Amino acid sequence: MKTPVTKMNPIPSFNTHSTFPGAGRTSAWAAVFLTLFTLTTHAQSKAENLIEAVKQTYLRVHDYEVDLTVTLDIARLRVPDMRLHMYYKQPGKVHFEAERKNSFAMLPRQGLVFNPVELFESGYDVVVQGQDTIGSTPCTKLVLLARSDTLRLQRVVLFIDPRLNVVRRMQMTPYQGKMAEVTFDYTLVDHRYPLPSRAVFRFDASRGRRSEAGRPNVKRFSTLTSGSVTIVYSKYRVNKGIPDSIFKKE
Repeated sequence: MKTPVTKMNPIPSFNTHSTFPGAGRTSAWAAVFLTLFTLTTHAQSKAENLIEAVKQTYLRVHDYEVDLTVTLDIARLRVPDMRLHMYYKQPGKVHFEAERKNSFAMLPRQGLVFNPVELFESGYDVVVQGQDTIGSTPCTKLVLLARSDTLRLQRVVLFIDPRLNVVRRMQMTPYQGKMAEVTFDYTLVDHRYPLPSRAVFRFDASRGRRSEAGRPNVKRFSTLTSGSVTIVYSKYRVNKGIPDSIFKKE
């Protein structure tokens, strides 16, 4: 006796592209979103890794002292070159000794001593904005946007040299009512510490809020309208230990 054969109905196949209207467009948007999310995550990870590398470079220098020669090129202002001796100690302690008393009062602090660690820890969102070249050095461009309107610098652009993990250029908008930027050249001190050999601080009040009218006040950087300040660094002494009492001097 033959066993009866039961016929099985075939399982229907579904084509999502034709069965569900709009499914193809949904899949395409999902792919675009996934791609953008992946790129954004990658960019954020790149920014975080670069910031950490830069921080480690600057944190290796616990203290230093250095001679400075400062040249001002300011409209309607003639000032002889200034010579200063600067002491620096982490975190953010600075002391100047000058040939002429109070001559450093008119100088921009960001041009004389700069530690990006202070910026990274001050409450900024960081965005990678592609590549650029400073001189002949390829750099990664980071944009720092203040999370709070109480921060003095609301927008900062850093050009990072990924070979040395240092800042080659910093742009500030605005800085004391001016558009300003500082560009750094570096030397390798003791064959291991990349520190500035030269910095050029340029500012232009015509692109920002105007300063006080009339002749600039040589004792106040905020009254200077446009020009540049060039600082040459020499005779570094790094991580030799500087007592805190140095920074308590008047």
